[in-house]
Amino acid sequence: MFSGMRIIESMNALEETTERLFPESRHRSRRIRKKLMKRFGGEFRKQPAAFVTAGGDIIVHPAIAARIRREIQIKQDAEIARAFRYGAPGERLMRREVP
Repeated sequence: MFSGMRIIESMNALEETTERLFPESRHRSRRIRKKLMKRFGGEFRKQPAAFVTAGGDIIVHPAIAARIRREIQIKQDAEIARAFRYGAPGERLMRREVP
């Protein structure tokens, strides 16, 4: 969990790049294009990605899930260390006088 957002791993979390899997041709028929799409799995190369849904979940490809979890952990550790060093945010506003 990261700020109340669940991290979900999915093999379908892919985005298309601009790199083509087969050469572009204006003279290729629909039938041949369809065969090439079936053979190569699409027209453009796909790469692992991460997406944030409207429900507040993070959908991540397993290839980059460990890196994202590690970065989130580093940020959370830094926030905890800063809170111990400087006090929690808003703590200065709520100072109580000790009798």
